Parts: sequence; C-alpha cells; structure tokens
Amino acid sequence: MTLASDRLATVLLGVVIAMVVGLIFTPQRAEGVAAARVRNLSARLLRAMARDLGGQAADDQAAQALLAEAALIDESLEPQAPGSPPSRKEARALGRVLAAQVSAIVWLRRPAPETAPSARASTIAAALKEAAAVLESSQPAAGALVWLEKAADEAAGDPALRDALLGLETAIRDRLNGEGSPTHRPRQAYPGVLHRDWVGAREAGIRSLAVMLLMGAVWIITGWSTGPYLMLGAAVMTSVFSSMDFPARTIGYVFRGTLLGVAGALICRWLVWPLAAQPVDLIFLAMPFLLIGPFVMAHRRTGEGAFDYNMHLLLLLPPAFPLTGSLSHSLATALAVIAGPSAAWLGYRFIYPATMSRRLDTLIRMMVREVQTMAESPGAAARRDTWRARLQHRMLRLSRWVEKTGDREISAVGGGLAILILGQATMELHSLARTPALPADAARAVRRTLDSIGAVERDPDAAAAALTRTADALPTRHADAARLLLDAAAAVASHPAFFRKAA
Repeated sequence: MTLASDRLATVLLGVVIAMVVGLIFTPQRAEGVAAARVRNLSARLLRAMARDLGGQAADDQAAQALLAEAALIDESLEPQAPGSPPSRKEARALGRVLAAQVSAIVWLRRPAPETAPSARASTIAAALKEAAAVLESSQPAAGALVWLEKAADEAAGDPALRDALLGLETAIRDRLNGEGSPTHRPRQAYPGVLHRDWVGAREAGIRSLAVMLLMGAVWIITGWSTGPYLMLGAAVMTSVFSSMDFPARTIGYVFRGTLLGVAGALICRWLVWPLAAQPVDLIFLAMPFLLIGPFVMAHRRTGEGAFDYNMHLLLLLPPAFPLTGSLSHSLATALAVIAGPSAAWLGYRFIYPATMSRRLDTLIRMMVREVQTMAESPGAAARRDTWRARLQHRMLRLSRWVEKTGDREISAVGGGLAILILGQATMELHSLARTPALPADAARAVRRTLDSIGAVERDPDAAAAALTRTADALPTRHADAARLLLDAAAAVASHPAFFRKAA
C-alpha cells in the first residue's frame, strides 16, 4: 500500500510539472502544421478530380498516394485529441475534412464512365481548378467554398460526384465557421464515428491480465519481498505499449534502458551515496547519474530506452538518510524491476502476438465482416451513414498498415473501394428483397446473393458470380440496381486477396 501511494503521488506530481512546462514552452498553434497539410492535400485532390473529369483518370497508384498522405495526417492528429479543448476541436474538424477527402478519393477510383467528357464536366473541372488555386495560395480558404458550391451545382446529374463535393465543402465550411454552421445548401453530414479496434483492446486486456496473474502467482508462491516492483513493471509494460506498432521490439529497447537504469542506481547507492554526510548530499551525489539521461536520449542506439533509464534510476534511488538496507535486498529489487519488462516481452511474444501483420489482418477482418453482418441484417440500411463514416476512417488506418507491413497483395484504395461498393450493393439487395413486384426468380437470386455476401471472406469468387447472376436476372426497370451489382462484382473479383485475408 505504501509503494502504491508513493507511486501515485509521484505520477501526479510529474503530470502537474509536465502540464505546467508544456503550457509555458509549447507553441500555442502547433496544430497549424496539420491544417496546412490538410489544405495542401485538398488542393491536390481537387486537381486530381479536375484531371479525371477532363478524361485523365487517376490510377490506383495516384489514388494510393493521396490516401497515404491523408493517413499520415490522420495519424499525426492523434496526439492532439487528448489535449486542450481548442486543440481537440481542431483535430476533430480536420478529421472531418480528411473523411470527406476519402470519399473524394473513392470517387476517383470509381468504375470509369464509357462516355467522353461532356461540356458540364469541363465546367466542373474548371471550378475545381479555381478552388485548388485558392487553397494553394495565401488567400483565405473560404474563397474556395464559392467554387466548390458552383462545382456541386453543376454535378447535379452525377450523385456520387455531387455527394463527394458537398461533403468536402461542408467539412471545410464547418472547420472554418464551426460545426453545424448555417448554410443555404443541403448538407452532407459526416457522423462522428471512428474506427475502434475492439479486437485489439480485448486481446490487450487478456494479455495484461494473464501476465499479471502469472506474476502475482510467482509473488504469492515465492513470498518474494520485492514482488510489488515485479507487479508494477509488468502492469506498466503490458498496458502502455499495447497500442504501439510492434510492442515486442519496443520492449527490447525498454529492457536495455531498464538495465542501464538499474546499473546506475546500484552504483550510486553502494559506491557513491555512502560518501554522503547529510540528507542534502544524497541529492547532489545523484545529480550526475540523473544528468546522464539527456545523453542517453540523444544517442540513436540508446534513445528509445532513455525514458526507462531515468524512470528506473529514480525508482531505485529513494533519498532516505541515513542509508538502510542490504546489498542483497537491492539486488533482489533490481532483479524484480528487470523481470517486469521480461514478463511483458513474453506476453507480447506468445499471447496474441502484437505484430503489424496481425493488426492489418484484424482491420481487414473487421471491414469485411461488417459487410457480412449487413448482408444478414435486413435493417442494415438504417446504419448507412454510420457504416460509411467508420469505413472512411478505417481506410485511412488500412493505408498506414499496408504501408508499414509492405504487403503488396493488398491495395488500400482498391480494397476499401471494393468494400464500399459491396456494402452499397448489399443495401440495394435488401431494398430489392422488399420489392413486392419483383419476379420470383429475381427474388430467389437476391436472397442467394445476400447469403453469398455473408460468406464473402471464404469465397469471394462465388459472391462476385452471384452478384453478376442477380444483375442479369433483374427486370429492365431496375437497370440502376443491376449496374451497381455489376460494379460490386467487378470490385470483389479484382481484389480476392483482400477478402480472403479476413478468413
């Protein structure tokens, strides 16, 4: 209990000091860098859309580059979210602009139209170029909204393009004027729904619990007097590092920092502190060991473990005078402190191994299985906006994980587009299933296709074939629905590896 209270007081004191130092020395508008990157990306995206409307369709590599930049910006916004209210508000507003950009990127990779660019497409392209020029200049971003409005009005005959432009316009307007700002135009709402890795959270909880129970059992069975230090290290290491890309590798750096900190503490306690003649001498004699910390952090080989060097050095050097304890007790405490990262490493290595490839697979599985759940649920259409908003954020995460793992079989843009079109086709199939005048053979084909989509992770080829058969079976009055099903079949057939990763 004493150790726990001491740690709590130490942590709270450190939080207060860090907050005060941050308020004094941190630039007030550090988030302006992210805003500038979002603005530049919007300009690039609008120019890509203008080129597409002019007949120069963007390829998958160009769309992937845009999505990768959006994903990088989204990742950089995460540290702002827990910050001050203005910073959190800015991060949320920029996140909505990124979500709108994802919709525009998806539009870029839509199935190419068979007709030549029209005069109206040229007018839209010209308006988008003007909006991009405003964003690329030092003019206020509000000037781009006028051109986006004009482009959206001209795109009335293309619902997908109009939705993408309205979404981008609304997100930029809300960021400039505040969420829900008044406008005379129909609004394209983006629900504040983000991807949440519940699978990863569950695995991290189970891993942490298993390691803590194991270490607790060791403490109880052996009666180890320094068991609290063992539990403290295991608790911290199995929780703090769970969200990192490769926790097991990070724990390796932590282990080296811990070893340096423990060695420094033992040297200070048994070779230097005995020279102290009064309590204040302990502080001054420990200062050289504390000042080593910045040098440890500055070197590329030891920088990753510098924090742990400082933390464990301070943990093992309580300035109590006169000095008490024995060398054997200090060595036992040091061993307990070192055992914490070791136990955490074993947990990350063997209990739900936290690797980047597993996290990529988990994310794809969540995306695919959400569509499968929609196929099994007739009321899926009611959650259309929520599903779409979550998918947009997951596409950003997917792009980052594909880039980190170097998986060349997976296209974040292509896979995300396939999921989006398949989800839209699933909702259309549910709508067709409720149509009373649908012929019996078409109705049976709709039901069989929904069943095939429910198992798309196991057999994407069967799902694509079922979508094609159902499109052929639909009456001519459902030509738009048939076209959507054919697009979904082509998307699924083009990215089978994406769907099979979910199995």
